[in-house]
Amino acid sequence: MASRFSPYPLWTLFALPLVLWTYLGMTSTNPKIFHMLVHPTGEWSARLLIVTMMITPLAMLFRGKNWTRWLKKNRRYFGVASFAYGVLHLIFYAIDKGTVARMVG
Repeated sequence: MASRFSPYPLWTLFALPLVLWTYLGMTSTNPKIFHMLVHPTGEWSARLLIVTMMITPLAMLFRGKNWTRWLKKNRRYFGVASFAYGVLHLIFYAIDKGTVARMVG
């Protein structure tokens, strides 16, 4: 059975903060912009990871509901978005610290 819902609106929703923060990081004249962006990117990564891991328990708790089927169908997208925010968090953190020695120590 073909799905009648396209994943593109969901990807657009996931990408909005990502695009905004990347744009801010690239265009801001504030020297501490990467330091300021480390926290929100990591927080969004963690939130999306938590939502991704909650999908199966929610589906078990609310059996047969349409929204749980939709969540299960789109679980991979939530996980990939969480990973993307995590990578952006790592990039901003590495830029903020400047060297590997400062990142590790």
